[in-house]
Amino acid sequence: MTTATPSAPAGPGADAFRFRWLDRLEPPEARKYLALFRRVLERDSTVGFPRPFDDATGEKIARDLDRDLREGRSHLLVAEGGDRFVFQATLVQNGSPNNRHLAGVFRAMVDPEVRGGGLMWRTLPHFIERCEALGVERVYLDVRAGCPAERAWKHMGFEVFGVLPGYAIVDGQSYDGVYMHMTVARGREIVRRAAAAAP
Repeated sequence: MTTATPSAPAGPGADAFRFRWLDRLEPPEARKYLALFRRVLERDSTVGFPRPFDDATGEKIARDLDRDLREGRSHLLVAEGGDRFVFQATLVQNGSPNNRHLAGVFRAMVDPEVRGGGLMWRTLPHFIERCEALGVERVYLDVRAGCPAERAWKHMGFEVFGVLPGYAIVDGQSYDGVYMHMTVARGREIVRRAAAAAP
C-alpha cells in the first residue's frame, strides 16, 4: 500500500517526479530502492558504505527495511522519475513514550543525475505532513561535514546543534559529522511562505 501526497510548488521539470510514502517494500520497489542506493554509492561514500555493496548485503538491507515498514517503525518517502527512484529517505519516529515527538531522517539519497534541480526542497512538505500525522514535533538528522547534503538540509531550514569528530572513517580517512534539527512548526511555516511566494 502507498500513500500519495500533493506535490509542492517547484521549478521547471518538477512534474516529472511523483512522491509516495511506502509502508512496505515489495520486490519491484526493493529493486528500485537498491538501484538508487548503488547509483549513489558509485559516486559518494556518505550513506554508510564506502562503495557499492554485493547482492547479499543489498537483499538484507531491503529485507530489514521492509520489516520495519510493515511493522510501522519506519516510513519510506520516495520520488519516482520514470521507472526509477530518484529520491528516497526513511523517517523513523522515536519508539520511547517520552520521545515520540521526535523523528529522525536516515539514508536520504538523491540520484546524481537530478541533483541541483530543487528535488530536495520538494521533499519538505511531504516530511511535514507525515510528521504532523504521526504527532512528531521535531525532526533531526546527521550528515558528513562538508558534503552537499549538509548545504541542502541547511537551505531547507535545518539548524546545526552539534558536530561529532570522527563521525565516519572511510578508507582510513576520518570525517566529522554534523547534527541538525528543525521543528515541524518551523517547517510548516517555511512551506507556507514558499507556497505564498510561488508564481
